[in-house]
Amino acid sequence: MKNVRFLVAGLLAASALAFSPVSQAQMMGQWYAGVGIGQSKANDACSDVASAGVTSCDDSDTAARIFGGYRINKNFAAEVGYADLGKAKASGVVLGLPASAEWKATAWDFTAVGILPVNQQFSVFGKLGITAWSVDLNVNVSGLPGSESASGNDMTYGVGLQYDFSNQFGLRAEWQQYSSLGDDNTTGQGDVDVMSVSALVRF
Repeated sequence: MKNVRFLVAGLLAASALAFSPVSQAQMMGQWYAGVGIGQSKANDACSDVASAGVTSCDDSDTAARIFGGYRINKNFAAEVGYADLGKAKASGVVLGLPASAEWKATAWDFTAVGILPVNQQFSVFGKLGITAWSVDLNVNVSGLPGSESASGNDMTYGVGLQYDFSNQFGLRAEWQQYSSLGDDNTTGQGDVDVMSVSALVRF
């Protein structure tokens, strides 16, 4: 019975430590990793498409991102991430033929993160960096498929809020834009906005 009491006491102590008040100083010089999910919107993907015979267009989809970074000090971090930005889809009748198209994007992002602590647990942040993106366009006209691909680099930036439950665990809500994805001459080009929620763990 005594051993059981010692075990329970140990578990309670560990829980209290894990969710103890956050110290910004303790988070300096820490590596972290996280995963997020949200919704993407391919801006302008569905603008002015009715004149082309498009009758159905959806520019929003589920987006997901994994990321890792290093908290240099209380105000700055460096971060790298990989995002599946989802798809935009359209269908209709073009030149009298049934047609459909699917535009899909993924991106690596490398960002500097500026952090402004509000109190021991809340902080606001902004990020600015570059992306290495890849875009695939798949079309089907009257049963005949075709595809185009493009890749390149451009800017990304975003803002968000973070709540730290402890020195080990945190939760984010953020908006991030991936700029000028695609090629005007092949896949088409546009910005993609992502609203997401992420969980992160520090090491």
